[in-house]
Amino acid sequence: MKIPGVRSCELTVASRFISPFWLSALPREEASAVAADGSILLAGEPVVARGPSPFEPGETVTVRVLGRTITAYETEALAAHDAAQAAARKAEDEERAARRAADEAAALEANAALNIPVTWRPEIKVVLSGLSENSRMDGANRRTVMHVRLLEPLDSGALHRATGDYLCTAAAGSNGSWAELADAWDDLPMHRTAPVTCKACLRLARRWAS
Repeated sequence: MKIPGVRSCELTVASRFISPFWLSALPREEASAVAADGSILLAGEPVVARGPSPFEPGETVTVRVLGRTITAYETEALAAHDAAQAAARKAEDEERAARRAADEAAALEANAALNIPVTWRPEIKVVLSGLSENSRMDGANRRTVMHVRLLEPLDSGALHRATGDYLCTAAAGSNGSWAELADAWDDLPMHRTAPVTCKACLRLARRWAS
């Protein structure tokens, strides 16, 4: 695989007869040096450039094996490229983590403001389409919203809910035939720090807003 700014060439074995054990024991990466005849040792076997080689005899190279492709790279430039790639990935990871932390903090604040007087957690209603082979296997689909699922009984005026009910639906309603699977999703981050988005749950929670 070519890397911009890094000298490289694809390699092939020099001998016509290769042990199958050599092929199965190839390392993913190995440091080597270019011999006087332009060949490079890889796991003890000489390999040569498929075309013109950009390397001089005695030059240190890094050989990488990807599937059936063997490529030699100039070592210093490859190391600099890898370091830059690692730094970019780290920066992206840190940015994602910061955005996630900010989103979670906002969700926790919004959920706390609901002032629901019993213990509850944000939770989806599991749907079969969200468990299919072509789905994300998280029990959700495009229309899924986040509900209030009660972890204690709730009695507030005419509103009566049992443990395990959703605020918007009692057990006699559309709690969902798959609601018993919800416990398996407890450890998903969105079920700990996601904001409630069910309009019915939010409407019912207004009674405790003050």
